[in-house]
Amino acid sequence: MHQGSLVLAVTIAYPVADLLLVLLVVGFFAVTGWRPGRAWLLLGGGLLLQAVADTVYLFQTASRTYVEATWLDALWLVGIALMAWSAWASTARQITVSADWRPCPPRCSPRSPPPGC
Repeated sequence: MHQGSLVLAVTIAYPVADLLLVLLVVGFFAVTGWRPGRAWLLLGGGLLLQAVADTVYLFQTASRTYVEATWLDALWLVGIALMAWSAWASTARQITVSADWRPCPPRCSPRSPPPGC
């Protein structure tokens, strides 16, 4: 395989893999009833930015117009930062307990029934 063809194949593989990851996250959004939580939103946003940056890079390299140190490089950095931030984002949902809450009574078992069963 020609080295230029290999470079092109790898360059095309990045946006395709990004798209698969974004679709995986969108599928998770659907499973959670479109309420994924902050961590998953940050992860999805970071992956989406990576997909956009990789796609723009693909088109710019194909047309030989890619220039280093532009907004495109910053887009990759922001995408990675969002994904890193998602690791620290809280995934716990706030649970409210009413004032008249009581623990459930213990289950009765035939071997050792608790008093009152």
